[in-house]
Amino acid sequence: MNHSADVVKKDIAAILAISIISAALYLTLGEKIMDYGRDLSHPLFLRFLPVLLIQFGMSCLSILIVLLKNKEKLSAYGQVRKHIWQSLFGCLLVSVPTVAFLFATNDLHGFLPFQGMFLTK
Repeated sequence: MNHSADVVKKDIAAILAISIISAALYLTLGEKIMDYGRDLSHPLFLRFLPVLLIQFGMSCLSILIVLLKNKEKLSAYGQVRKHIWQSLFGCLLVSVPTVAFLFATNDLHGFLPFQGMFLTK
């Protein structure tokens, strides 16, 4: 087996292991995380932090570890900073019709990013 295939297998194993550990943490601590999230005596950010960390562990942490281990950059995979402000402006611009529609239908009060989560009322 060549060296690059061996490295890829190790990288995939690392990604799977970190994702499985994150999922296991959520499965074992999920109820405690939910209870903490429902406790209104803590600030919203602190209640959201455990959920954020689990999601980060499931989706990003393993990829970042593999990139650091292999001394690679995200730009090698197509992520560039060129035209970032035009991109951000475009994202804001395409959300205007949605906000205008919600305003016109008097449903703007229901436009909450975390509305489906247990962290908001």
